[in-house]
Amino acid sequence: MTGDLLTAMSRDLGIPRLPHEDDGRFAGRVTYTALRFWMQAYCLDDGYGGACGMSSSAIVRKARLWLRNMSDLYPGMIGWYRQDDGIDECLRRTLPLLADAHDLEKNEDGLYRCTASRRFPIGHGTNLLLGLYDPSNPTPDSLPLSGLASAFSSIAGAKDRAAFGDDAQAQEDHVPHMSFETVQGSEYVVLHIGSPLRDLKCRMVIELLTWPMRAVDDQRQRLLRMQYMRVLSRSLRSPVAMMG
Repeated sequence: MTGDLLTAMSRDLGIPRLPHEDDGRFAGRVTYTALRFWMQAYCLDDGYGGACGMSSSAIVRKARLWLRNMSDLYPGMIGWYRQDDGIDECLRRTLPLLADAHDLEKNEDGLYRCTASRRFPIGHGTNLLLGLYDPSNPTPDSLPLSGLASAFSSIAGAKDRAAFGDDAQAQEDHVPHMSFETVQGSEYVVLHIGSPLRDLKCRMVIELLTWPMRAVDDQRQRLLRMQYMRVLSRSLRSPVAMMG
């Protein structure tokens, strides 16, 4: 039954398993992505249909409980999250990240509310699809979810994925202090980050489009879908083109 739950969640989010990835690590990645949508749902649970919003403490409390319940089903997951302290740190980092990207909005009372489905430009005619939408029924012109978000092009035809580039093109887009490594037998690549990121926009895009590799606090090795190599490398080379 627990396997069925993980399979159903990964299918709804469109997240394939890595070769030889155990249930604990896979559950970590799947719940990491699902957190974004659960946090949106918690914002709607204010008794007013989401009109007022929820406090950060209420959202973190509900998210922590959900992750703990999931870790009871998949015990290896808690190791990926670095135990309870790692869960709390992940939640404290994720909530403002989503607010900075306007996936959530913070009102004048300091409460978080959902935003309508929207585009978040990251340069070169590429946008991230953020805000409230059904991840099991994505828009036909968007790429699959990678990390916490999915991307689509605003300058090519709605179904023209070539605007994002292919693997060979992505190799031409060198990003200083970073490199890509293909994960054999999968549709994933690992982003190796050689030095800490100082540019906040670059850090935001990486955190939105990738999963931590070894554990939830991994800032040096990040996992992303192969389709996003060119999207990510081009946006990281042109942080001034990104808009919040």
